[in-house]
Amino acid sequence: MPSLIVDRDPATGQITSGPHAQTVKAEFIALFAELGNAEAARKELAIPHRTLYQWKADDPEFAAEWAARIQGMVDHGTGTLYRRGTAGKDDMPAFLSLIAWLKAHDPQHYIERHIVVTQESPAQAVLGELLARLRARGTVVEGTALPEPPAAPDKPTS
Repeated sequence: MPSLIVDRDPATGQITSGPHAQTVKAEFIALFAELGNAEAARKELAIPHRTLYQWKADDPEFAAEWAARIQGMVDHGTGTLYRRGTAGKDDMPAFLSLIAWLKAHDPQHYIERHIVVTQESPAQAVLGELLARLRARGTVVEGTALPEPPAAPDKPTS
């Protein structure tokens, strides 16, 4: 664990916002980019959880740098997925872990899209209307099967 000299509030133990805090923030961002894990970087630098997330809430530049590092990791992960997907190698556990990580960090692009039809589709509406017209004309009698389509004519062989 690196030994950092930082200013701490004696009452709360929180790292103050002095110049040392800026150094710790920069070291956190660098370590976060290296490890890919905010919690591991926070623990490595002995930054209290509350302090780290307070910095993120109070310092827009720090929050923007954090977000930029996450986006960099997402871009790298996307490239890695593409290379692995086109290389033909079968490293399924790593591949699935990377997909799970991308889903967590970029859900807008990496999400399972399950389509649930809650309304009648246009095709169902047209078929329903056609069936209603046929019933009205007496062409369709409930409980009877639809006639089989005519057989395709035999094609002459040459």
